[in-house]
Amino acid sequence: MNIVIFNLLKYLEQIKNLLIDKEDFSTFSDGYNLATFCLREALDTRVKLIKEMYDDEKETSNFTNADYALCCLEYTDSLEAIFKELFAEQENNSFGEGYKQCLIEFFALFEPLQDWLSSLAKGGSDVYEAMQTKDKNTTPKVKRVRYLGGLDTVALYDGKVYDVISIEKGWYRIMTELDEDYLFPPELFEVVEEHN
Repeated sequence: MNIVIFNLLKYLEQIKNLLIDKEDFSTFSDGYNLATFCLREALDTRVKLIKEMYDDEKETSNFTNADYALCCLEYTDSLEAIFKELFAEQENNSFGEGYKQCLIEFFALFEPLQDWLSSLAKGGSDVYEAMQTKDKNTTPKVKRVRYLGGLDTVALYDGKVYDVISIEKGWYRIMTELDEDYLFPPELFEVVEEHN
């Protein structure tokens, strides 16, 4: 099996197992368990599609690692889109804070996988550059935002103002109190300063 496919499937399986562990032992509300179920269903579907892609040897016999990574990005991008839909859906329903918390935790696990695939795909594809140009603002209009709270996390302090590093697919990348940068949905913040 190609090393990209192998590591991707291994990482997705680890994320799935973490979700299962959290569902079994979580002290969160039923909303948290509902979110883990939805995410695991989405993960299972993508794993199946990725395995089917690899099994089609006629189509992939001449693939480089960059080609595999680019194809896998299509599946992980769709998984990310489902995640965004789930997050938007919870804003309009009373699923509880546990539901939102689960989605944020999942995205923190999922983001490094996307970065890894992106870096591999970038190694041999002009298509990758075209895909990314439209999705990321390297100089965001929003400069600083205030965290409004709503998450059970030590990564952000309620009411504190944070610098926006970039805006990616509509979400703010922010350096957290853990000295690590993550993406967060804009609904959790109010804009306090914009670039001129």
